[in-house]
Amino acid sequence: SATRLLSTAESPSPGDQPPIPETAIKTSIVIPTSRRSLFQRALPTAGIAFVAATTLTNKPPAALADKGAGAKQALPALIPSPIRPTGEMAKTCEVVALGREDVCLVPLNPPSLYDKMLLNSAMNKVEDGSQAGKLLRAVSEMNWDVCNAELSKIEGGKPIKALKTACKKKDGPTAAKAVIKLSEML
Repeated sequence: SATRLLSTAESPSPGDQPPIPETAIKTSIVIPTSRRSLFQRALPTAGIAFVAATTLTNKPPAALADKGAGAKQALPALIPSPIRPTGEMAKTCEVVALGREDVCLVPLNPPSLYDKMLLNSAMNKVEDGSQAGKLLRAVSEMNWDVCNAELSKIEGGKPIKALKTACKKKDGPTAAKAVIKLSEML
C-alpha cells in the first residue's frame, strides 16, 4: 500500500511485524511513503506555518498576486521594430524598439547648432522658392524625403553626390556642409 502505519504505543521490531492492536490503530500516525502524497499533506501545513511566522515577527507578509494581477511593466527595449517611427520621433530616430515607440535604438545624427547657424545665414542669402532655398530648408528641418525629392530634380557634380549620400544616410552635419557648398555654387 502507499502508506504504512506506525503505532505510537509500540514500535515494531525490524525482523517481524506484530499484529497491530485496535487501540493503536486509533492513535496511529499515517506517514506517506510516496513523494506526491507527502507534498499533498505538507504544503497546506507549510502555508499555515508561513502565515503564523509572519504574524509573530510583526513583519508584513510577502505580497502575493494572482496570475496577471502584477504591476504593469514595459517590455525590454532591445528588439528593433520593423515599423519605422512616425511623427516627432521620426525626426530624431531611425529605429525604435518593438512595442516601445518611446525608446530610440538608432538615433539620427542631427545638424549641430553651428551647422544650423550656417544654414540660417545661407538661407538669408538665397530666395525661398529656389531649389537651393528648398534644399537648405529641408536639411535644416531634417526633412530627408523633401531633400531626396529635390535632389532627384538636379543633376550635377561632386557637391550634389555628397548631398545625395548624406540625405540617404540621414546624416545632418555632412548634409549641412554639402548643401551650404551647393547653395554657394547655385
